[in-house]
Amino acid sequence: MSKKRTIILIMAIIPFFSSCSKIYNGLKNILKEVAHEMEEETKKPPFEPLEGYKIIKIERRNLNDWHNYKFPYILMENKEVERKVNALLQMENFGVVFNGPDGSCVDGIDHIVRLSYAGKPTTKFYDDSFSRNLSIKISHTHSDGIETLFYYNFNPKTGDLYHLEDFFNIENYYLFQSKLLGYEVTEEEDLADLSNFEFTQDKIGVRISLSSRFDLTKYSVIKISDIEPLLNDYGRAALITGEGLEKYHTDLPPLLYEGTIGEEPVYYLREHPFIGDPDKLFFRNTGKFGKKNEEVSLLEIPEEREIIPSERDRKNVYFCDSYWYDIQFLIKYIDRERGSKGLKPGDRDYFPHYDYKDFGTDLFCYHVTEDGLEGYYQTPCPSDHEMKVTGFNTNEDAEEDYRYRIEKYGVKPQKYQVKLKKM
Repeated sequence: MSKKRTIILIMAIIPFFSSCSKIYNGLKNILKEVAHEMEEETKKPPFEPLEGYKIIKIERRNLNDWHNYKFPYILMENKEVERKVNALLQMENFGVVFNGPDGSCVDGIDHIVRLSYAGKPTTKFYDDSFSRNLSIKISHTHSDGIETLFYYNFNPKTGDLYHLEDFFNIENYYLFQSKLLGYEVTEEEDLADLSNFEFTQDKIGVRISLSSRFDLTKYSVIKISDIEPLLNDYGRAALITGEGLEKYHTDLPPLLYEGTIGEEPVYYLREHPFIGDPDKLFFRNTGKFGKKNEEVSLLEIPEEREIIPSERDRKNVYFCDSYWYDIQFLIKYIDRERGSKGLKPGDRDYFPHYDYKDFGTDLFCYHVTEDGLEGYYQTPCPSDHEMKVTGFNTNEDAEEDYRYRIEKYGVKPQKYQVKLKKM
């Protein structure tokens, strides 16, 4: 029965029960509740669908069921946004980029993708997009039954990831966190990690995993109408009006860059330097790939060595504009596929084996510019290099690794100037 019909029926029968106060008051209360619900519904903005896009499912069944994976591939009328969104989703989750919606990659890369799903027998994704938000939710259910959710919210006009911090000035961001968390946020250490969030046309939901006031993951919801006065122009465009979204970009990680190292095209995913996953580097032609080592040092620029980045600057990685960033990468290269024994011609190999050449550790050093990243990449990483590295320790193991790689793989030291453009 519709709410309108409920109201009409109650109004029709109220006179018959006016002499019985309990029934009369009960009907009046029901009437008030139904009317309030109808009023709330009329306040909700009408749903505005996102035009010019489609999400298809990449699904591979080359291994046993335990290693199957499904993953979204976004098709958009704006091909530059399509390329950027797909590359960022894939680099974040796999460290590689598919050649297209069929899920094909450089030979052997498919194996890495499947192995990344080990222990995640159920992987689902949900499309919650609307006009102001290309919204993808990815769910991994592990073998122990625990579900992990990741939210990806993209500006549909630029392909940039949305960050809640971009929607406020610093003062109002503290006020926003106070409203969301339910306690006053005045100090930097009180700020919570709000990177895993979703938003609809009228609400923001945040899965909070880092806060000084509680240890466990918490999911908090806040109405956009309650924070509207705190929003800056970008926040109003993303959360309310949708006007001028093509003008806004983010400088907060994760950020994706592309360019070449030598003659080979690469993708580089720059994560937050102090929290989150390690940076990833992928060579598109050869299939070489690597992740950042845990240890990260800063290289001083001589003319600005007196600058000491504040804790707030470190948190927001703005200090990278003034400092070199020294990263040691563990680089691997897929050599060949070796088929399983006993296969006949035409049989499908559900358990292929891939050999990997381990190139050890390479060096990627850069600083941030207005256009992207500038620096150098050296392979093999020398045991010593000409720039001073804070906290860098030369030891016999590093020198032995350096010699071993040259002798075993014939890899001669090469140093490439690097300029990577932010996508």
